[in-house]
Amino acid sequence: MQRLGSTFGLVAGGLVVMGTGLALLSVPIPVVDAAFAPSPRSLFATDFQERRSPALELRARSVPQLKAHFARIGYAWERAPQSVPRVRLSAFPPDLADVRDLRERKRLFFQTMLPLILLENERIQADRQHMLTLFGRVDGGLSIDRQDDAWLRNLARKYQVTAAPTSADGRDRLLRQVNVVPQSLALAMAAHESAWGTSRFVEQGNNLFGQWTFTTGSGLVPEGRQEGMRHEVAVFPDLASSVRAYLRNLNTHWAHDTFRRSRETMPSLATPEASIQLALTLTRYSERGAEYTEDLVRFIRRNRLTRFDGTTLQSSRRRAWMVAAAP
Repeated sequence: MQRLGSTFGLVAGGLVVMGTGLALLSVPIPVVDAAFAPSPRSLFATDFQERRSPALELRARSVPQLKAHFARIGYAWERAPQSVPRVRLSAFPPDLADVRDLRERKRLFFQTMLPLILLENERIQADRQHMLTLFGRVDGGLSIDRQDDAWLRNLARKYQVTAAPTSADGRDRLLRQVNVVPQSLALAMAAHESAWGTSRFVEQGNNLFGQWTFTTGSGLVPEGRQEGMRHEVAVFPDLASSVRAYLRNLNTHWAHDTFRRSRETMPSLATPEASIQLALTLTRYSERGAEYTEDLVRFIRRNRLTRFDGTTLQSSRRRAWMVAAAP
């Protein structure tokens, strides 16, 4: 197993988020346990299970059951869907690896992952919009109440911004960090890391991006772990929590500052050029550097993943099918 250079910890759980499909970035890794004060890269365990966008929560014990769930809500796959249902699958069925037809396995992966990524991006976009509204009030000479001030400070904490959120520095950092990631880029990295949802770490720990933990006994011990190493692969309660951890990593880790600065200059993230340009900025994501980013770009192009960058979620008002389809 190779290792990815993306690090941040969980105070309560000692989680350090790292990837497995790539190589280790040579940076110090903070080992954070409950007995220690939070480091500048620390997050709290609740960050990955905080409020969620409305969606139909699904569980599937097998691929046939997953297909039946999708059919019941009218979720037929299209090559370039304009919109997808608001569904959140808790875990991939254990027999996904038994699907020998790679096209079918990819389709099920896309059907599952695209709504998950869109739902997490929707939550980030909602935070960004509320943040912009509050900044607009301040710019207009209006005050913000205690509740909104607390909300801004909590947002700054989640995104590891130490400056006051309404200060020039705090505002610049929040505007740069509180933003979405193109669907095509997130899909590419999830597929690459998880072998299209069939890796052991996905099956046993809902871990799509190979996040690590240094709390002994809390995760999965990777095969071939070098002697003296004590990292384990983190276990998440569901797939959405793994997606959230990945997005938070790109939005906060210092190694991805070039990614965020490039994104900041783009008028739209829904164009084919956006995800390609952003992928090329991730040279610090792997010790393979530019070789890795070129592989990532080829992966996006080979699987035509930019076709999903214009896909949206169906309206949250469509609740009838949610109730009818509940397992």
